[in-house]
Order: sequence, then structure tokens, then C-alpha cells
Amino acid sequence: MFDHILSVKVEHLAAGLQAPNWATNRIHLSITLENQIVLENELVLREPVMRAHSLVEACLDLAHSLPVQNHIVEVTLSFSLTRPPAARQLTFFDRQPVPQEHLRQVLEDLISRHGEEHFYRVVLTDEHHRLPERRFRVDKAKGR
Repeated sequence: MFDHILSVKVEHLAAGLQAPNWATNRIHLSITLENQIVLENELVLREPVMRAHSLVEACLDLAHSLPVQNHIVEVTLSFSLTRPPAARQLTFFDRQPVPQEHLRQVLEDLISRHGEEHFYRVVLTDEHHRLPERRFRVDKAKGR
């Protein structure tokens, strides 16, 4: 029963974060028991989170880590260190290895379509030269 109530409350708070496009880094949970003992726990997240599902899981983990041995009379939940999330793409542009023969074939197709004067090949000449522009040379790419 407690898990369900906490989940609903977290989803409500998460909706409040999503409207202005904010994410949180810190979750603080405080539970007051019937015998006036206050149990507290805090979680600082590595990255800001705004998804309701992730916040519910984190809050339930916090609640389950507290030694509740009496009836609960009050629950305080707060999110802090809120800020707009940083936009980034994790794996969309990962490079997959491409066989060299395939690349040569693509180059040949492009040269035959557009002419040799538009394509160049970078050739490593001195990998350890102190001037970066002397570490390579640019040659015209040639088809077979």
C-alpha cells in the first residue's frame, strides 16, 4: 500500500518537473513514524533525471532502505538540485567498422560519377612531427 501511495506522489512531482523541462539530481525522503521517530535518507544521482519511472524506482529504493518498524504518520519527499537537462545523444552516432574494400568501392563509384578532381586522400607522412600540418599530406584520390 505504501509503495503505491509513494509511486503516485512521485509521479505527481515528476509531472511538475516535466512541465518546465527540469530534471533533479537529489532526492530526499523523510518518514515520521507513530512513535515520533524520524527516518531520513537522501540519494544524489550521477545525472539529472526527469522521467517518472526512474524517479519512482529511486524513491522506492530509498524507502525500502529505511528500517520502518512502526506505523507511518508522515512522509516528506523533496527533489533538489533541479536544472534543465543537458541534451546529448549517447549512441546514435557510434561508428561501426566498415571494411576497407567497401570504402574503396564507394570511392570508385563517386569518382566515376563526379570525376577525380573532387576527391582527395590524406596520407600519414610523419606521425610524430611537432607541427601537425607536417604529419600528413593530401593527394588526389584515384580510382583503380
